[in-house]
Amino acid sequence: MISILVCLALVAPKPVTLPPLPSIHLPAFCPATVAPSLESFEELDAEYQAALASWKDQYANAEGRTERKRLRKSRPAAVFAPRFEQLAASGDGQALLWQVANLHAAGIVGKARDVKRTACYEALFASHIQADWFGGALTQFWSDRNRFEAEQVSAWLEQVRTTSKSNDLIAQPRYYADHDNVFGKTASAQKIGFAAYESLIADFPDSEWAKKAKTDLFVKRDRVIGAMAFDFTGTTVDGETFKLSDHRGKVVLLDFWGFW
Repeated sequence: MISILVCLALVAPKPVTLPPLPSIHLPAFCPATVAPSLESFEELDAEYQAALASWKDQYANAEGRTERKRLRKSRPAAVFAPRFEQLAASGDGQALLWQVANLHAAGIVGKARDVKRTACYEALFASHIQADWFGGALTQFWSDRNRFEAEQVSAWLEQVRTTSKSNDLIAQPRYYADHDNVFGKTASAQKIGFAAYESLIADFPDSEWAKKAKTDLFVKRDRVIGAMAFDFTGTTVDGETFKLSDHRGKVVLLDFWGFW
């Protein structure tokens, strides 16, 4: 037993002394932003939102252009970005969404921003369509759609529409897909868009996207010169009830007035 211990002692590695970690000086609104291990998205985002609120307060009360310029260069997103990056690398989709929504605030510029945006969306559409928060990712993507080729936009919208198990996530890409037609400049494009929105409303009457489609149809199709006026009931200056449809076929002059 004694000889075995001696042998082990002879081959045991010598302890390695690591250099000390560099000290990091963080702004006052970003306390303890360096974490030794992964955290949940909810915890990290709560910490970020608190830091952001503190930063906004400091910026609102900054005196002079120099101080505001200094604060703009030290936004919390730039400090928190490595932690969201680490969380996204572990497979957290919401961290990916945070990254793509904060590219500018995190200080990513030029081609690097385009590369990062594309990589984030590729990962989101590849792995997270069934997540209950993916509607927010789709909303963010729609705001970024001009950064991508039309074919890529259509492909990703179609992927969500055909693979999602949520009615809202099926309706949302359908709403987006014909948005440009509804608001298009040609009658032929609008006709296609109007029909698509009518179909969306019929298929998902209770979804928020059906409500948006109804509003858009009212603005672009129903409330135009030459369209039939909406019926309504009112009271004349003499106190008599007035219904517009009672005067159908006649020339009617409506004078809306009031006291403001």
